[in-house]
Amino acid sequence: MPILHFFYLALLITVSLAFPTPASAQNTNIAEIFENILKTQEEKLAENGINLSRAGNIEIEKTDEYQALTLPELTLQYQSGNKIKLGLIAINATPQEDVWKMSIALPTPILYLDAQDNVLAQLDIGQQQMNAVWNLNTKKITNITGTYSDLVLTSAEQERTLKITKLLLSSKIQGNQRQIQTQINGISASNLQNKEILSLEKLSLLLQQKNKEDNQDLINQNLKASYQGQHYKLENTVEANLIPQEFETNITLDNFPLKEVWRLGKQAFEARGKNTGMQQLVMLQALMTLPAVLSAASTSLQIEDTTLTHAEYSSNITGNIKSQTGDTLSASGIIEITTHKLDPLIQKILHLLKDEEREIIKSYKTLMKRLELLNNLSEEITVEEETSKKKLVLKLTPEGKFFINDKEAPGLLFTEEEEEETSKQIGQD
Repeated sequence: MPILHFFYLALLITVSLAFPTPASAQNTNIAEIFENILKTQEEKLAENGINLSRAGNIEIEKTDEYQALTLPELTLQYQSGNKIKLGLIAINATPQEDVWKMSIALPTPILYLDAQDNVLAQLDIGQQQMNAVWNLNTKKITNITGTYSDLVLTSAEQERTLKITKLLLSSKIQGNQRQIQTQINGISASNLQNKEILSLEKLSLLLQQKNKEDNQDLINQNLKASYQGQHYKLENTVEANLIPQEFETNITLDNFPLKEVWRLGKQAFEARGKNTGMQQLVMLQALMTLPAVLSAASTSLQIEDTTLTHAEYSSNITGNIKSQTGDTLSASGIIEITTHKLDPLIQKILHLLKDEEREIIKSYKTLMKRLELLNNLSEEITVEEETSKKKLVLKLTPEGKFFINDKEAPGLLFTEEEEEETSKQIGQD
């Protein structure tokens, strides 16, 4: 399970539960509203195979100035039998002329359990403060701010402890535009013997989103993400040499069909438990379907200022893809990837892999074989530096064909072992 998945899930559910749509703030039955919202959330989660159960009732204490709500004890159970025990979420709601002002407190600890109720992971929240404003006229959340300090996530499943000094969250809505911003400071991952494995000074995310007024299924959005000061403390390992120490990206999507792309991604995710050949078939099917989905929506993608930096290598990515209405597989564009010192990096990691025995090594070997293949297809660029740079050009044509430096893919994307496994699977089917 992703390291902070259940924390963000708890946060998202809290936000979705915390904002009713009353006709007026002064004369609203909040218990009834929250009961309806809980039922709605149960239905939405059930569509994704997650059961939201609750123990107890919504409790409300009224004063002259505000209403204090305690939601039932909430538990999310996955199809695997594992579950997230959220506990009790507390909300203080203060009615004003045109808004509800609310403060929200997540329970601590939040537990991730297996089917036998053994603790797989536990999140402890040191300090927290979350405030939000619900506008009665627009019936929308207009402002959310949250500060969480001294977060500690202990994972018995992965034998890791993750500590976060401070997590800042904010969300603002104006008209049909939304801005969501997250900043995490002081990240440290250690093993259960408290030996630090990885640290990160700062992680930032800024998402600006605008819904299409004539089609709510389409969105325009810009994502800026970056992190600085990544230090992997276990030297002479694959991770220490491979994980970028600095990262930055700027991606813009126009007319993006979020729901449909989410469906394709979900199909690919659910194929993880199947054999390698079937995984490749599902991923290939998603890859072949995606241009049609984007074409129908007239989606365009622009990648700017995307850089990966490490003492051993560096890479820069730019490009744009534009879908064309009227043809099922009509999309075209170019993505250029420039790399520096990739050849010695590949050889160094392949050498390190010879002495590795961890389960993840098979995945690393596959990754490096694919990276080596793409590196061999790259063209050298003449520069002033002693070590030359290389450029890889990915091209998608309006006819639906995909090229890597003028050589047709997707066959180039698979290693010989993957192609053999996929061929066997096709023969069995």
